Amino acid sequence: MTVPQSISLNSSVDHADFDCNYEAVNESDIEVKWFFNGNVEQVYQWLPGYNTTGYGMNSLRDKLDIEYKVTNDSDTEYRGFRIKHIGRELTGNYTCKVSSETNEAYDTRQMVIYTPVQSGLDLVLLSNDALVICMANGISPMPEVHFSLQSENGTKIDLTETVEMDDDNDGYYNITATHNFASYNHTLKGPTKFLCNVSIPGTSYFLTKEIIHVGSTASIIQISASLSILLLSLLLMLD
Repeated sequence: MTVPQSISLNSSVDHADFDCNYEAVNESDIEVKWFFNGNVEQVYQWLPGYNTTGYGMNSLRDKLDIEYKVTNDSDTEYRGFRIKHIGRELTGNYTCKVSSETNEAYDTRQMVIYTPVQSGLDLVLLSNDALVICMANGISPMPEVHFSLQSENGTKIDLTETVEMDDDNDGYYNITATHNFASYNHTLKGPTKFLCNVSIPGTSYFLTKEIIHVGSTASIIQISASLSILLLSLLLMLD
């Protein structure tokens, strides 16, 4: 069984091909049926020997390329189908069920139609507040967000995060994730790398961004800057 695992709406791909590869030896009255998100909504049917072509039903009605053939064999040519136009509403589980008078077999695969982050991934470090903030807008479907920390010696640690997520009326998600490191900020000696990772389950889409916190060095720099200003003020007063 072949179902596209994922398709980005930002890619050049404008169709999706489905195939239900089966073997039926000495079987009669074969039926090929496809279902969407369970066995309730049937979306495709082909009866070899009875229908010249398969046909779409319900949510796939009028969305199929009627000239598409999976094979050039009359016994298997319409066991699958091609969806002409891709949309996010097609995300879900697809089940192919092949049955005869005596046997039945089925398989299910998931397809995810997704939209990558539209405005890029923003990562902000507020050293004085010991806070790191990760933001992304216009992504679909619901993503996962994770923070991690990489110390100067290369050790990587997964962090806990607080995630706020809202979707607009069009189904796009805007996310804001925060991590507070005040409880262990004093232990960060030397440069420490914070990473924010955004992914969409069921796809290979993965976006990451990093920012460096200089740890105790930051305090030294801030103190040095303050001392410089103070010394400059004293010199001006002496003049």
